[in-house]
Amino acid sequence: MKFNRLHFYLVGGALLIGLFLVFQMIWSVSVYQSEEKAYRQGLWEALYEVTDRLADSANYDTPSREPVSLVRDGYYHVELNQPVDLDGLAILLRESLKKKGLDVRFELGVFECEKAQQASVAKYTPGEGVTKEDLSDFFEDAPHDFVYFFGAKFPDAQVFLWRKAYKWALPLLGFFLILLMFVWIAWVVLKRNRLFEMQRDFINNMAHEFKTPIASIGIVAEAFSKVACLREDERMKKYLRILNKQNRHLNKQVDRVLQIATIEKQELPLEWELLNVSEVVREALECFEEPLRQRGGKFVLDIPEGIGVRADKTHFLNMIHNLLDNAVKYSQRELLLHVYVQNDEGSGKTALVVEDNGIGISKNHLKFIFDKFYRVPTGNTHNVKGFGLGLYYVYKIAKAFGWEVRIGSELAEGTTVALIFPEVVNALETSEVH
Repeated sequence: MKFNRLHFYLVGGALLIGLFLVFQMIWSVSVYQSEEKAYRQGLWEALYEVTDRLADSANYDTPSREPVSLVRDGYYHVELNQPVDLDGLAILLRESLKKKGLDVRFELGVFECEKAQQASVAKYTPGEGVTKEDLSDFFEDAPHDFVYFFGAKFPDAQVFLWRKAYKWALPLLGFFLILLMFVWIAWVVLKRNRLFEMQRDFINNMAHEFKTPIASIGIVAEAFSKVACLREDERMKKYLRILNKQNRHLNKQVDRVLQIATIEKQELPLEWELLNVSEVVREALECFEEPLRQRGGKFVLDIPEGIGVRADKTHFLNMIHNLLDNAVKYSQRELLLHVYVQNDEGSGKTALVVEDNGIGISKNHLKFIFDKFYRVPTGNTHNVKGFGLGLYYVYKIAKAFGWEVRIGSELAEGTTVALIFPEVVNALETSEVH
């Protein structure tokens, strides 16, 4: 399967999402580190505030050296100049932490170096208050040059930071979900695209295989039509006319399938030339004189001479033929077919309009009418045979020409299709016109 536009979009989308994901991860790490720094800074400031408040309440100076020291992550020693009450210390630390927005669990222990012993340990848990325990192994690496000090442990740093993870974890999770969804959608799209390519190749191969027997049938029918005894038999002449007619119809449908395949591969060769619009439309209308007569219909051609456009004549003729064919096939009363030129109201450009008074199309189906193989549902049977390729072909060729196609329709009122030309020239003033 060769690399096409779909793969380009998928790879580009994956790279873009991946790039956003990398930036999101970098931002998340930065936010986490910032929150962690703010948490540690808050603990440090709360411990300093406790030492200041203790000194102010007891009217003594704080130690001359740095009173707060970090022993290890989450464990601090704080030097004091006199003994302190453990209950009051726990209350002060809890208040200072709450001012910093840090209502976290902590453990406190007071050590008296003169007696070389520790007092009881106080534990605070948010929502439960302060409790006391007697732990002999609370202190680690107790400094012997302090007279009085207390130890403070904050064991729930990671828990606290993860509680605030919504600031960075939720966007990151959202991007991961988007990435997973993109991978799933890409897998579905690639699978459907692979099935579509297999279907297209099968239809194209089948259409090519039909060309040989169709040509053979045409040759045989032509040979039979030259046999004298068959030409004199009215019944055989009728059968041969039916055979030729159906063979031409089948050949036309196969050619249309092959043309669509060429368009989809973007390998459509276009022979640009300046065309007189009225002449092309008249040439297309010649094929419908008999069907219109049989249906008791008529057509009105209202195209000024001299309007010229640059296009491929074969495909332009096929476009008009498809529009006229639809108008004739989907009519259930005396058909009035009107082909005219007008200025488009939306853009002010020149538009070639094919208007009929046929059965019309409902609004629900109108938006799908240019889709490949789409036919307006009529239950399990279709009174009008076809592949649903006519308007799809018109749309694709118009796009290749740089034109615009607009359609309007009302049920039981008829349908109007407009081909909007980006520019027109005066075909009477040039010798280029074909």
